[in-house]
Amino acid sequence: MLIAVVMIGLCAGFLSSMLGVGGGVILVPALMAVVGLSIHEAVAVSLAVIIPTAFAGFCNYYIAGYGNLHLTLLAAGGAIVGAYFGASLGQYLPAETLKKIFGCLLILVGSDILFGWTARS
Repeated sequence: MLIAVVMIGLCAGFLSSMLGVGGGVILVPALMAVVGLSIHEAVAVSLAVIIPTAFAGFCNYYIAGYGNLHLTLLAAGGAIVGAYFGASLGQYLPAETLKKIFGCLLILVGSDILFGWTARS
């Protein structure tokens, strides 16, 4: 199981830094399916893991000239507040409700990527 968890982390880190996804899209489903965590446990692990992963990825993009520190700090401030309230609500929602919300979000985001409803470039 330890090797599986490391491999899940490797995939999440790789995809997170390449595509901006990883925590929710890779870690949560994989930790539930492979390790057998509840959705609440998987979300908690994902949130903790994504911090160093995201920072490492940002540093690489920033060095290459793609990082906008000003916008990053503004978005981070909003995300921190949103994360606090999201976790406050999420821990009280039943697992089945969280799974349905998560699945709907993936469908909406995937559809937008496939069909380009909000694509700008």
